[in-house]
Amino acid sequence: MSRYLLGNDQMSETVILYDLDALLNLPDGDVLDLAAVRAFPSGHVADVRRRENTVFGDVLLIGGDTTSLYSFEDGTLLWSTSNAGNNTHAAEILPGGNIVTVNSTGNDIRLFRTSALLRGDVETAATYVSYPFYCTHGVLWDPAYDCLWVLGGSELAAYRLVGEGVDQILEEIPERRYALQDFGTSDGHDLAPDLSDPRYLLITVAKYACRFDKEAETTVLSLPDDGLIPSIHLKSLSMDEDGSLIYTFANRGIGRSWQNHWMASWLTDTIHVVVRNADGSATLRKFSSATAGFYKCRSCYGKYQ
Repeated sequence: MSRYLLGNDQMSETVILYDLDALLNLPDGDVLDLAAVRAFPSGHVADVRRRENTVFGDVLLIGGDTTSLYSFEDGTLLWSTSNAGNNTHAAEILPGGNIVTVNSTGNDIRLFRTSALLRGDVETAATYVSYPFYCTHGVLWDPAYDCLWVLGGSELAAYRLVGEGVDQILEEIPERRYALQDFGTSDGHDLAPDLSDPRYLLITVAKYACRFDKEAETTVLSLPDDGLIPSIHLKSLSMDEDGSLIYTFANRGIGRSWQNHWMASWLTDTIHVVVRNADGSATLRKFSSATAGFYKCRSCYGKYQ
């Protein structure tokens, strides 16, 4: 079975599915378009993730100005909202079917009652409860610790789910709110599961990527193949099931015209894959597109952890 990558292309306002195994059989360079499998309309997309959800099945969740839920298998649009928040940076679908968005300039978390779709109640599915959180950028459901992690500004926090269905709310776990300054950093940006060990979260911040040790309650600066990952401008970092790392970083400096179109300073044309070799070593591969401008890229791995 082929492995896939998900790239959110802000230039074409689509999420593109790439065949990772096909890519790895090609030379580095402008070859991404050769491995494109299909695309999902996204609007101004900031985040994408595949989820094997107990309510909606195998789905693709797109977070952005328009936040959408698609069937991964056939591409059917299951739900969409243009009211996800102000500058939505990420979205997560909870086990019971409700969807959470985090909004960086809106400074809030929104819990949408999308579980109402199970009874065909589209109107209720469009409603939400808002929770304040400064400069929120990252969100991740953690089945190993039964909590929702939220990252933004100078803090990392965890929330428990209380209730079910449309009555579900988030309740912060006070002892699991951490000041990033205590770990020597700030400006939390991206969250992803460490598939090699559920004890850790993968986090990107202002100046580096790191692991957060959920048991020791501290950051661990070392990552697998840390020397192959840039220390600044890292926009997304995720792990494939074999331990390979996939990341994007803004590598074009200030925004400027590129190949007859404008590319914003936070985008890149290149997806980086740190491949895990059989002997335990790692190789950095770089795959580019002649037309795309990516903000984030994810391993197309459906499990939460």
